[in-house]
Amino acid sequence: MRPRRRNNHRQRLQPEKRKLRRAAEHFKQLEAQLRGWEEGNGYTLSIEPDAAPPRYVAYAEIVRPVEDEPFPLVLGDFLQNARSALDFLAVALGDVGAGGVMDERDALVTAFPIARNSERFSQLAKGHLPTVSEPVRAAIERLQPYETGGDLWNIESLWILNELARFDRPRFLHVGLERIGGFRLNPDTSRNVRIEDLHVTDGSFYMAEIDSIEAGEEPRAQLATFSAFPIDPDAEMHMDWEGAVEITFDRDRLPDTLSTLASLPITAWSWNILPDVRAAARSLAPFLPDEPPRW
Repeated sequence: MRPRRRNNHRQRLQPEKRKLRRAAEHFKQLEAQLRGWEEGNGYTLSIEPDAAPPRYVAYAEIVRPVEDEPFPLVLGDFLQNARSALDFLAVALGDVGAGGVMDERDALVTAFPIARNSERFSQLAKGHLPTVSEPVRAAIERLQPYETGGDLWNIESLWILNELARFDRPRFLHVGLERIGGFRLNPDTSRNVRIEDLHVTDGSFYMAEIDSIEAGEEPRAQLATFSAFPIDPDAEMHMDWEGAVEITFDRDRLPDTLSTLASLPITAWSWNILPDVRAAARSLAPFLPDEPPRW
C-alpha cells in the first residue's frame, strides 16, 4: 500500500497579520518591563512615622532611572509594527484595486491614511490610495479618528498610534517622566490596618524630588501622608502599598498633537491600540482575497 503524501500546502499569512503578531509580542514585552519597574524594581518605597503620630509619610527614591531602561526602544518597536500593519493592509487593498499587483510607482506611495478631519483625509487618500476602489476608500474613511471620536479625535487609538509612530521615526520617544500615581493600599496583602486621611501628592515625581532637595532633605519624593491604626491593638500592622509611581512621557518632548498624553501613564492608553488595529483589519477583510498575491 502506497503511503499517503503529506499536503505541504499552507495558506500564507498576510504581511499585515505578521506585523500585528510582531506588534503583540513587543507589547507583551513592554507591559512586563513597565510592570516590573512600576511594581518596585525601579524605585524603593519607605514608610516613616511623622512627627505627629499616628501620621505616616510615604517616600520613594528612584534606583533605576527610566532613561537607562529599554522602554523607549520596545515601545518604538511596538508602535512601528502596529503602524506598519495598517500600511501593509493598504498595500493589499491597493493590489486588489489594481487587479493583482500594483506597479512599483503606486506601491511605493501606498499607505494607510490617518487624518484629523475629512479634508485632510481626502488629501492623503488621493496620494496614498492611488488604486484603491471607492467602496474601500469609503470603508477606510469610516475608520478615521474624526468619524469614530467626533470632537475627541485626538484621543482615538489610531490617531495616537499614527502620531507616536511618526514622532518616533526621526526622533526618539522619551519616557523619562515618572508620575506619582494612584497610591493605594493593597487590601489583599495588607493586614490588621485601617487607613484614614490619605493625602496623595499629585503630579510629577521629578518636581516632588526637587521640592525635597530645596527643603534641604534627601533627594527623594514624598508620595503621601496618612494615618494608620491597627485593627487589633495587640497585633502588628502590615501595609502593602501599590500604584506609587507611574511612567509617562516627558511632556516637554511630546509633539503638540499628543499633549493629551502628557499626564497619563503609558499603560492607560496603549492597551487599546492593538484591538483597534485588529478591528480595522477585520472591517476591511471582506475586500481582500483569501490568499495574498505572489510576486
